[in-house]
Amino acid sequence: MKLATILLLLFLPVGEVFAQHQHGGVSTVPTPAKKPFLENSKGGKVEYHLYVNDTLANISGKRKVSALAMNGQIPAPTLNFTEGDTAVIHVHNLMRHETSIHWHGLLLPNKEDGVPYLTTAPVEPGGQYTFTFPLIQSGTFWYHSHTMLQEQSGLYGSIVIQPKKKVYEVDKEFVLLLSDWTDENPRRVLNALKRNDPASEWYSIKKGYAQSLDKLIQHKGLGNRLKNGWKRMPPMDLSDVYYAAFLANGKRKESIPDLKPGDKVRLRVINGSASTYFYLHGGAGKLELISSDGIDVKPIKIDRLLMGIAETYDFLLTVPKNKTMEFRATAQDVSGFASLYLGKGDTLSAAPIPRPNVWNMDEMMMSMAVNFPNRMNHSGMGEMDHSKMKMEPADKKQPAAKPEKGHEGMDMDKMDHSKMKMEPAEKKQPAAKPEKGHEGMDMDKMDHSKMKMEPAEKQQPAAKPKKGHEGMDMDKMDHSKMKMEPAEKKQPAAKPEKGHEGMDMDKMDHSKMKMEPDEKQQPTAKPEKGHEGMDMSKMDHSKMNMEPSQKKQPADKPEKGHESMDMDKMNMEPSQKKQPAEKPEKGHESMDMDKMDHSKMNMDGMQMDGMQMGKTDSLTTFNYDLLSAKQKTTFDSSKPVRTVHLKLTGSMFRYVWSINNQVLSQADKISIKKGEVVRFELENTTMMNHPMHLHGHYFRVLNKNGDFSPLKHTLDVPPMTSITIEFDATEEKDWFFHCHILYHMMSGMARVVTYEGSSRDTSLSRYPLKNLLKEDKMWFFYGSIAAKSHMAEAKANFINRSSAIRFEGNYNYGSQYEANISYERYIGDWLRPYIGFGAVKQRYYNIFNGEKTFEQDFDLPVIGVRYTLPFFIDADLRVNSKGRVRFALEGEEWLLPKLFFNWRINTDKEYHLDLEYMLGKYISLSGGYDSRYKLGGGLLVRF
Repeated sequence: MKLATILLLLFLPVGEVFAQHQHGGVSTVPTPAKKPFLENSKGGKVEYHLYVNDTLANISGKRKVSALAMNGQIPAPTLNFTEGDTAVIHVHNLMRHETSIHWHGLLLPNKEDGVPYLTTAPVEPGGQYTFTFPLIQSGTFWYHSHTMLQEQSGLYGSIVIQPKKKVYEVDKEFVLLLSDWTDENPRRVLNALKRNDPASEWYSIKKGYAQSLDKLIQHKGLGNRLKNGWKRMPPMDLSDVYYAAFLANGKRKESIPDLKPGDKVRLRVINGSASTYFYLHGGAGKLELISSDGIDVKPIKIDRLLMGIAETYDFLLTVPKNKTMEFRATAQDVSGFASLYLGKGDTLSAAPIPRPNVWNMDEMMMSMAVNFPNRMNHSGMGEMDHSKMKMEPADKKQPAAKPEKGHEGMDMDKMDHSKMKMEPAEKKQPAAKPEKGHEGMDMDKMDHSKMKMEPAEKQQPAAKPKKGHEGMDMDKMDHSKMKMEPAEKKQPAAKPEKGHEGMDMDKMDHSKMKMEPDEKQQPTAKPEKGHEGMDMSKMDHSKMNMEPSQKKQPADKPEKGHESMDMDKMNMEPSQKKQPAEKPEKGHESMDMDKMDHSKMNMDGMQMDGMQMGKTDSLTTFNYDLLSAKQKTTFDSSKPVRTVHLKLTGSMFRYVWSINNQVLSQADKISIKKGEVVRFELENTTMMNHPMHLHGHYFRVLNKNGDFSPLKHTLDVPPMTSITIEFDATEEKDWFFHCHILYHMMSGMARVVTYEGSSRDTSLSRYPLKNLLKEDKMWFFYGSIAAKSHMAEAKANFINRSSAIRFEGNYNYGSQYEANISYERYIGDWLRPYIGFGAVKQRYYNIFNGEKTFEQDFDLPVIGVRYTLPFFIDADLRVNSKGRVRFALEGEEWLLPKLFFNWRINTDKEYHLDLEYMLGKYISLSGGYDSRYKLGGGLLVRF
């Protein structure tokens, strides 16, 4: 009876809670007489009508589900304008809940921006709102709902604004609007991400990325997982959600056959997904990128681009003769793709992206940092082993040859490759042995953080160092900006000259060294005598940029002296052909390089045991440093500069995302002044990519192009990376700044950029800002009920970002039961003090001989504290009102993709062991042994 009462009190509010957030099913208000989609396009005024309604849709091809549509379609229709037009857009809300529309990337008056409760009034059920604004720009943009999770359900569309004067003459142009689709209610998706039980792992299981024990062993990731588990870092994945489909203009495949060979096509690509980054790649050669976020840039040709959520890019494509070319968008986690086919004839298919090795965090992090490959900071990643880092695995990897004699002791285990760009080749062949004389080379603490390695097409042999370099001390050489790029193929390198056996590069700083190989490179000559003491153990290579070529051919054995050079599976592309270089001149015998500045040093053809540095003409992967504005983008130097440091923070374990460790409702505003240049220093301290978007402004992305740094409105900030952006504060009032992963924004990763001295628009008087701020305060409910042969169990959790109400009870179908209900408050991510109430009627038995030891029968208040230990073991220390203390431990182990082992033990001499096999996200088989209720099994259902 006591247990039933507690259950009743707990579950009574649940239906009401969910009713407040429900948006499933078709529910519309009476439909008014609809006006044409395009009502007027004369005299510089372009007028559209958008009708928003609930509907049912079968997007995935599996079943009809609740969805949201505009004008009866998903995605919403394209809005076409010309620069200088005045846009008049009537949004009619035919639903029984409010909505909104934000015009992403458009520069417009504050009240037209479309963020409900912040800049614009929401469009109420049965109501309509008219947006009117001048179009002062041209390019590719998009629009979407900014209300709750509506964007995920279908409320998004594209915008094309033609320039007054065309820059590119093309035969055709098309919009490619990319998106992701789930058959689940988005609210349930967010609920699944928030919960802390095996159901939260279902998305990884569906994608084939389960971090179970068998997979970790299979992929040699167990050691890495144990280290990360000790640091309470949850298993990695590239994206949070499993999607039923990835869409191109609302379909898995889009075809445009009505094209002629040689036609030049402008393809306007928009990433309108809720939480998916896409790799863009084609099957007919390189892609010519001409515009980013609606602004033309200096054209560049690339093979692949990782496109952040809410970015837009324009490409020029040429239709091949008698062929169909595929333009593919592959989800970052390679769980699916969408394709556009242009032309007629045999298909030129895009090469598939290799599936990521999610069981190796090092590889994962490097692949996620591709847009800023030289800026990753590993200092916040604890003891992560970067010695085996490779950016993208080759299709085929061959064993590496032994290093040359003399390099046996070279240890790169602690090398800092934090900003190294390493893209593996398609095929990797054995590397050559190191040269004789490098056996003692110690690279244990080499910092390659700024080293850039670019391979040449053909490398010439390096000459012998000049006579007299024998005493060269490179102890503090700065190589951190060394430029090293691999070439196509690598041939055997020559032995180094005598005298390098003891080379000591222990504290060598390569921070500014530039190494660019020449056209042809043959085996390098032996180094001269006197380099024996060179120690490279603290060499700084942390910014080394290594880009492998497409194919890697077998290199010959390294020369004597390099046999033990250990570069731990670094994947670096060899050059095509190496020719011997000439000998250095005499007279450098006594050169002291202890504090030598190598910032402008050119070391053509440098090769390190299979690493090839040089420039490749094969595959080019996009990064932001390739983006260059057509005109200078600098601001007036006389303006004051305000610098704001913003850490992107969060917890994947609790699924709470924040800025400077505070969610929007805790610290909502960033104050600025009109007339300033505002500089945001963005530091991503998380293991996720974050596409950050600033409303109403374009910002400069400070990259290597200096005065020509590009302008953008949305920017991918990779994990553990710091990026600086700056913008001219020329507006007024409030503007939203947030992560454009929808579920991150809804969990708190957002701020309001506020112009000091501005007043709120009077039209918002009935719409308080607190309605926007409450989004990260939402409550979520989840739990489970298990009916087993020997006992029944029930668990329920009612949580938000800072608090939780928890219930747990069990019953043996007889006279024994235990039920506990508590309210806990989070202090940080791991500590939760709580108060509660416990009802217990139990008999306890000796673990070893089964004899009864004591029994309890009470209903008492309790107070306690819970703490999450390493490996996510929950510790619970509590005391009841009679002074009885109990300490408990509880944990979960992931054995096989669908098999979990759960355990708990406490100082009341109870223990519980249980195996759970998941039949689906919400249903499992469960069985095990309980010290009180003995052995049994049954069915477990989650809600």
